Amino acid sequence: MRCSRPAGSRSRRCRRSARAIEYIAAKARVQYVVSQRALAADVEAAAPACADLQQVLYFGGDGEDGLEARAAAKPANFTNVDTAAEDPAIIGFTSGSTGTPKGTIHFHRDLLAAADCFAGHIVGIRSGDLVCGSPQIAFLYGLCAFPVDAPHFGATAVLLERTTPQLLLETIEKTRATVCFSTPSGYKLMLEHTEEYELSSLRVCGGGGEPLAPAVFNRWKEITGVAMINGLGISELLHIFISAAGDDIRPGAIGRQIPGFRVRAVNDAFEDTRPGEIGQMIVKGPNGCRYLDDEDRQARYVRGGWNLSGDLCKVDEDGYIHFEARSDDMILTGG
Repeated sequence: MRCSRPAGSRSRRCRRSARAIEYIAAKARVQYVVSQRALAADVEAAAPACADLQQVLYFGGDGEDGLEARAAAKPANFTNVDTAAEDPAIIGFTSGSTGTPKGTIHFHRDLLAAADCFAGHIVGIRSGDLVCGSPQIAFLYGLCAFPVDAPHFGATAVLLERTTPQLLLETIEKTRATVCFSTPSGYKLMLEHTEEYELSSLRVCGGGGEPLAPAVFNRWKEITGVAMINGLGISELLHIFISAAGDDIRPGAIGRQIPGFRVRAVNDAFEDTRPGEIGQMIVKGPNGCRYLDDEDRQARYVRGGWNLSGDLCKVDEDGYIHFEARSDDMILTGG
């Protein structure tokens, strides 16, 4: 988060950003921070409360102590760190929409499994693709799409610091991007400007984070010729686990469980609901939920290997899953 005018708004925004950094760094016991130099004020404001913090390294700007200068002084070749499949790779924090953000731990094998299941089987990212989109890599949607999914399949990712509908459309036209990730709301906003840009390079468009309205799906396909892939995933399971592509897409439904995952709608007794009957969504797959330092929540969220998503859904006779609502209180802010 970058602080900007007016001054009153800037100071409030900086305080919020510093508190967010402080909470995550303290919860995860962060020892080293690599940060954009523009966020220095926020990082330094949070640092005194982070007992484990040893060093902060900034990038984006001049200075002998910056990341760029240090990297330039290092040899081009290096030896990979020797890691195991079940070593923790990342701690991804949830958005905090149902309370304070929760740290979710994901192993190295989880990143690869999630990429193989969704990007491999559903999206079909391949060598030579150029992948762009609006999700920031601070969110697991963007983290999976760009630094993980794209290189895993030999594709190239274009990272944008900030995106607007016009900027994303301009990027697609300029780079001849073949794969785009955004949200249904993002595509809806882009529809207002699509006629101003050349988008014929696109072959796959993916959305997530919210229901996809049939009107947006149909209009986007009419203009670009691309049937938008929508999906549902949660931070606890890292990536999307319900989706559909090509002829399997049914506007109005999220999709079906993707290869590698099992998704059920169950009642309070953990029994499958009848087709078309609303139940609690539970899911099991090659990766699972591991909360950081929260045994009580872990016990409530995972039962017999099944992850309780907190979503209510119904499954029709063909296995298509329709999102209905949340089963808990959620706060939406800024979309």
